[in-house]
Amino acid sequence: MNKSYDPCHDPVFQRPVIDVDEWRERYFSDGTRILYRCMQGGFDGTGVQFTLLFPEKDNCRRRFHQCLTPVSGRQTMGPEAAFALKNGTLYVENSQEGESAWKANAAVADFSRRKALEIYGPSRFYGYVYGGEGGAHRALACIENSSVWDGAALMMPGSGAILYDAGGNTRLALTGDGENLSDTLTALETWVERGVCPT
Repeated sequence: MNKSYDPCHDPVFQRPVIDVDEWRERYFSDGTRILYRCMQGGFDGTGVQFTLLFPEKDNCRRRFHQCLTPVSGRQTMGPEAAFALKNGTLYVENSQEGESAWKANAAVADFSRRKALEIYGPSRFYGYVYGGEGGAHRALACIENSSVWDGAALMMPGSGAILYDAGGNTRLALTGDGENLSDTLTALETWVERGVCPT
């Protein structure tokens, strides 16, 4: 497994540009309210755009979720983002272009971790990439080619989810139909951060 790609040394992704950086709030039908910091931008000279949604500092669980979807880049609050923020997790989403989309994903993941360390402090910050169907193939390319992430979840309807850690080890997570985001990501985090294999 080749994990030699480091976006810090790729001249294509050395000029991040932030064009939105503001606090926002979202109210949900259950009466809960989330305050979060929305940061949007891209890398100068590329078509890559990203959205980073940071939970409040007191609520942060020191991890990020990077969702790979068919249409992505400048979303603000879909169900995946809401799930992440409700659970104290930085949400990362970006546009993916070309045959080496995983390089853009890695660059955004690395940038988001560096920004998180600036905001929350220098302690360990775990990162996970995931996707369903086409996004699952993209997540596999990410975890196979760069060590930016600590783990990945490949969610396929009808077959549960296959989990990967940064060392290339795999586990099957029995999360129903493969669409259960909460169970899948909880199983991945538990395995990577606590060393407890999902069942």
